[in-house]
Formats: sequence, structure tokens, C-alpha cells
Amino acid sequence: MNNLKRLIKSEFYDGVNKYNTYIEIFKNPTSQEIEDTMKNDSYKCVRGLLYKDGTVYIWPADILHGSMNIENETLDFTQYRFFTGGKDWLNFHTDKGFIDYKELKNAMKIAESTLRNIVNLDSSYIEIVGLDDPKYNGKVFQGNYEKFLNLYEDVTKVGRLIKSIDFNKRNINITPNENKTCPADMPPQFDLKIKENLIPLNQLNEADVKTDRCPRCKYHPLEKKDGFKTCLRCNSTYKMLDGKGYLIN
Repeated sequence: MNNLKRLIKSEFYDGVNKYNTYIEIFKNPTSQEIEDTMKNDSYKCVRGLLYKDGTVYIWPADILHGSMNIENETLDFTQYRFFTGGKDWLNFHTDKGFIDYKELKNAMKIAESTLRNIVNLDSSYIEIVGLDDPKYNGKVFQGNYEKFLNLYEDVTKVGRLIKSIDFNKRNINITPNENKTCPADMPPQFDLKIKENLIPLNQLNEADVKTDRCPRCKYHPLEKKDGFKTCLRCNSTYKMLDGKGYLIN
């Protein structure tokens, strides 16, 4: 393993051969190393680990966490896993099933300068799977960085929580709505509360969904079930209504 110190905090951590390509892993990467990593990914995205102490490791998102875990035995994959969708979307999850809110918040604040180089942190759409508090267990926090930092200071202002995609089975929990009449283009079991959480897609992202490609991480094909389209890589869920594409928030 190489351990060449480049800057005070940044290090070239290691490299692995995958798909006949040499993949570099960076520890606490500089903005240039982040840019180089994105250039080496098919969709200009990053995958990595955030340790509890704020240490960040990154590599091209083409290499899944499970694959990197097989290739590299020195990284701790029980830490917080993350991947990006360009510069405006960031997902955190863990193989432990649940995320300790205070622990992740502390790690993100320590690593904030690095994370700001990876995504547009203030404006990015942040998704955190499986917060540990009983109010959010089994659900997905979706919102921005400020809302996440203030999650327990004012829970009335947090990003919407969907009831949600099961992270392992990747199926949608839909509650029948017996008190309202569903529009003709919706199946009877479609909960109108879900309709309230539809975020319209722009034309480019809508075109991706129509061709069963995820606009966020570009995974193909999307899984179709019960009138929804779900990405098996980033767990985003989409709905086509009257020819228009929507993200389920």
C-alpha cells in the first residue's frame, strides 16, 4: 500500500486494479484530487466512506462499496458510506441498518471543508437512510444540510420524510386511501399523500426516467413495480403521471 503524503491533511491512500483499470483511493482529498476522481467515473460521481472522526476516503462511484470492500481490506466499511449524484445530491447509509444522528452530524461538521469540495453542500439534496431516533426509524431524511444540522432543534422544519422505500427490499410502502377519490391515472391503492410529495423533474431528468435511467446516479435500468420506477443503486423512486416525470420526496 502506498502512503504518499501530499498536503497536511490529504493523502494518496491506496489503489486497486478493477475492470482492468487502476483505481486510486484518496484520504481527506484536496479539491484537485476530488476533481480527478470524478473525471475517472462514468457519471462524474464519487463514492466513499466518512469515519466517525471526520476522516474521508473517496474513489470513483463506478466501484460499489461492496466491491471495494472485497478489493481493499484496510478500509473500515462499518463506517458511514456515501455516494454523490453530481455536485447536488449526497446519500449517506450504513451496513449496520441505522445511523446515529449525533455521531454523523459531528463527523460531517469535522469533514465539512472536504464535503464542500465534493458537493455544493448548502444547496445539495441530502438523503440519509435509517436515522436512529424512534421518530425517524426506518425512514429516510431528505432535505438540505441546514435542516439536517437543526433536525432536533425544530423538527417541524425538517425535510420531508417518506414512509419510504425499504432499503433492502427496495419496495414502496403504499397506504390505501379510502376517504378520497383517486384521479383516473392513479391506481386505487395510490395514497394521495404521496402525490403531495411529488417533485417535478426537468425535461432532461424526465427523459432519463422515461428510458428507465436514474437521473441522479444514471443507473440503468430502473426497477418497475406498482406503477413506480425505483433505482437499485441510489434507491430514488420516480412516478410518471400524465406524461410528466416526478421524484417521490
